[in-house]
Amino acid sequence: MQAAILHLAHSAPADRLLYVWDIGDLVNRRTVLGPAARKGGLMFAAPGAGLGVEPDAEVLGPAVKSWGAAPA
Repeated sequence: MQAAILHLAHSAPADRLLYVWDIGDLVNRRTVLGPAARKGGLMFAAPGAGLGVEPDAEVLGPAVKSWGAAPA
């Protein structure tokens, strides 16, 4: 969730962005590897592809549902 909020904030025009709340401190269990970095009161998106984070499969457990490639 934190990565999605951070990326939404980065995509907003600066003159229309009032505030972004970092909810990372409100959760006890981290579900991703490589969360957003914080420095000097600012948040920075992780450098990876997409949202920049990798799901922590050990914390999330087995998939409830998965989809394969579409049939040809």
